[in-house]
Amino acid sequence: MLLALERAQNRPIFGRRIRVDVYDASGAKLDFGAITSALEFEYSLKLDEIGAFRMALPADDVAVGELDQGYELRCYRGGEGLVFRGLIDAIAWGEDGSRRVAEVTGSSIARKLVFANTLLGLAFEGDSLADVVSTLLTGTGWSAGSLD
Repeated sequence: MLLALERAQNRPIFGRRIRVDVYDASGAKLDFGAITSALEFEYSLKLDEIGAFRMALPADDVAVGELDQGYELRCYRGGEGLVFRGLIDAIAWGEDGSRRVAEVTGSSIARKLVFANTLLGLAFEGDSLADVVSTLLTGTGWSAGSLD
């Protein structure tokens, strides 16, 4: 289910601008500034699944050269604040009419939680639910009961 699609030519000036902040894999905000030139940014959220995003940028945008797989994008929409957090999976090159664009795709940050839960080979026996949840969330930036 598509929840948001913003196209630069259709964005009203009053409070609907998109800003994307970029963080490296360690969580440090990159200092080249926010991305404000996105031609398109769309994201989807799915119940019991990991969401996804796609962002198109002009190929000559300085941010394109700074992006890398595993970096986190935080998308803010004017008037709403933070609307999506995702991890870059791939950057591909293409054409949008007469201009060259970079298409950045990835999944929501929920992927970090799935990695912690499924790829560490953990086994629990006789542990309380609270202890299991605490162990699974350690190092993910998530906490029991949090939504963001």
